[in-house]
Amino acid sequence: MKYRFFSLITRSYTHVGQGAADTGVIDNLIQREKPDGIPVMHASSIKGAFRSHCKEILGYNDDKLDLLFGTDDNSNVSTGTNRTIYQSMLVFHDARLLFLPVGALYEKATYYATSPNTLKRYFSMANKLLGRNDNHTLRLPAPGSNFCCYRKDNSDIPPDIEGISGSFLQVEQDVLDSNVFCDLRTEEVAMFEEARFRDICKYCIPVIERNCLDDDGVSKNKFNEEVLPYGTHLWFFISYPDALPPIWKQWVDTFLADIQNTYVQIGANFSLAQGLCEIQELK
Repeated sequence: MKYRFFSLITRSYTHVGQGAADTGVIDNLIQREKPDGIPVMHASSIKGAFRSHCKEILGYNDDKLDLLFGTDDNSNVSTGTNRTIYQSMLVFHDARLLFLPVGALYEKATYYATSPNTLKRYFSMANKLLGRNDNHTLRLPAPGSNFCCYRKDNSDIPPDIEGISGSFLQVEQDVLDSNVFCDLRTEEVAMFEEARFRDICKYCIPVIERNCLDDDGVSKNKFNEEVLPYGTHLWFFISYPDALPPIWKQWVDTFLADIQNTYVQIGANFSLAQGLCEIQELK
């Protein structure tokens, strides 16, 4: 199999829902990994969004859609035709969190929160499937510290993120690989201890109030919905067979280039310009 890795960066509020409510005030929850509750976008949601994007925005024909994504279960019924049934040639994998934007006091308005295990999982998977031996060089929080941020100069004021106090570590230069971390700077990163990072992912996800309108335009049903904030970084990969006929390989290469040339709408609320996501290949 051949594997292609991608970053997925939200460029607006994004709600990819799990179809459930919590026991409190949130009616629509985002998708999360179990059991730790870290935000995720499941492969089925990504695949469906890409198929819709290719059909509605890029104008792919049915033959190309069927080959790349598999035949729609209802296609023969809806069109009255007897089309060949295809299994998807592309295999989509869950998009997992890499950085979550969080609010801060004093120094910056926003940091990008992550954790050692979050980064370790990305590098472990990328190294195994791509035959690499990469890793990050970020220093980790000291024992007993909630999180650490990075500065080139000293500061007497400890960083405060979402009411949690951390510490600064001094760095001489920017140590992030811009290809992997999509042009984030070291000084924008907050490295959280694992338990605190799970708390951040559980309690610091934005919630927006929405409403349903009746036929007269009157609001009848307000509800609260979790959303990933602008600038959330996730990663995922797509796999497909090594040996493909030339025309099929061309279609795959075209598709993977097309999804990087424009924003892809993933999740709910397209009419509100939500769910806009930027896709970049990680090489």
